[in-house]
Amino acid sequence: MKKATAIRRKVREEEGAELRRKVGARIRQLRKSKNMTIKELAQQMDITPGFLGMVERGHRGFTNYRILLLSKVLDISVHYLVTGKHV
Repeated sequence: MKKATAIRRKVREEEGAELRRKVGARIRQLRKSKNMTIKELAQQMDITPGFLGMVERGHRGFTNYRILLLSKVLDISVHYLVTGKHV
């Protein structure tokens, strides 16, 4: 039973890491399409450029609040940020 639980936990962690990488890449693409620097976007979101860089590389993730703020700053839906699909 413990081994099955450990396997499920590892799968969830790997899926979470993959989602962070995809969302981070999407954020970078959107930021660049709006001709914004990391510093400019970070200032608008009240975070450090270093943290934003880690998010774009998929090493860190945003809270729900930051995802909502990002969607407003970049003028894109939360759905698109998370799934990559327009509604």
